[in-house]
Amino acid sequence: MISQKVTHHQAAKLAGVSRATAQRYVAIYREGAVVALQQFHWCKPVSEMMQHRETLEESFGKNPPHTLAEACARIKEETGLERRPTQVGIFLKKCWI
Repeated sequence: MISQKVTHHQAAKLAGVSRATAQRYVAIYREGAVVALQQFHWCKPVSEMMQHRETLEESFGKNPPHTLAEACARIKEETGLERRPTQVGIFLKKCWI
């Protein structure tokens, strides 16, 4: 798309990625063509809570927390991981919604 004069912003929108990601892929392509893109391994950070997903799912299934604050407290109690409500909310959405 870029070779056809499509802007990074437009290309990103069409590809369903952020503008920064589109720019990153173009830069990788310019450095090493398709081979470089095939070798590029995108690593997203993984929450430490994911290691405890099964046990938390079982625990929350038996006794669901009523608030995010309660979920935070239970996660700290059961895993030793202390997380803020925002992080816990994102984790819960990824796992169960």
